[in-house]
Amino acid sequence: MHKIDLEIDKISERLDVDGEILGSYWPKEAKYVKEEYPTIPFPF
Repeated sequence: MHKIDLEIDKISERLDVDGEILGSYWPKEAKYVKEEYPTIPFPF
């Protein structure tokens, strides 16, 4: 995730995929984007 300022970063982390505020509202596939795709399960 982007970094702006220490105080702003603390707030934006709470809204992130793993964050305490909006974390449960993100679709489960959003974690692949955050992890930069190496953990995507392929069926082969």
